[in-house]
Amino acid sequence: MNEKQLVIFDYDGVIVDSIDAVTAIAARACREIGHSRFPHRADIQALENIAFEDLGRKIGISEADLPRFGDHVFALLQKNGKTPDIFPGMDRVIRTLAGNHYLAIVTKNIKPAVEKVLAAHGLAGKISLILGIEEPGSKADKIKKAMQIFNRGPDLTCMIGDAVSDIRQARQAGVRSIAVTWGYHTREKLAHEGPDIMVSEPHDITAVISPDSFGMDTDSATHMKEHF
Repeated sequence: MNEKQLVIFDYDGVIVDSIDAVTAIAARACREIGHSRFPHRADIQALENIAFEDLGRKIGISEADLPRFGDHVFALLQKNGKTPDIFPGMDRVIRTLAGNHYLAIVTKNIKPAVEKVLAAHGLAGKISLILGIEEPGSKADKIKKAMQIFNRGPDLTCMIGDAVSDIRQARQAGVRSIAVTWGYHTREKLAHEGPDIMVSEPHDITAVISPDSFGMDTDSATHMKEHF
């Protein structure tokens, strides 16, 4: 019998197109704490680690004010009534993979916001685990926690992300990394970090994840690497 794989997704920039909403929330938080330098889309894309704390530093918020900035961002995320769009095709990817694999989300967003979006798109029952910003630890820690919950080893686990930090956290956790090029970081930036595989369209994810081996279909992976 084929063993189920654990497929872990980042959320923002992989499943949902949220960069403009995130920029707006961060700008509002700046306004509320009296910081005059508002973030721009390019500020977020320039970050090595996509996190509000790092964004705060990028736009000149003092270390003393970072906790207050983070608190305002967290509160605004909780109150945010807008539902971001899912990238076209990602709903199909999730539904397809859920038939053969365990699916999880590891994100720096808040869990209720993720649950709301999944429910709005009929995907709530497809994701077995969501580890959000409320969960302590790094992404690598959360990847390892998901592996423990589902009793999957590194050879049966992969992390799908859109940022160089996702690649690094996957590497730190000892699992394979799949980088997507439609998110926050550019293809060039991702390629420089050396993910195990890089894909340019959502349907490519299902093409490189096999139902009966770790997840990397050899022919598909070779084809992808030749093109990136």
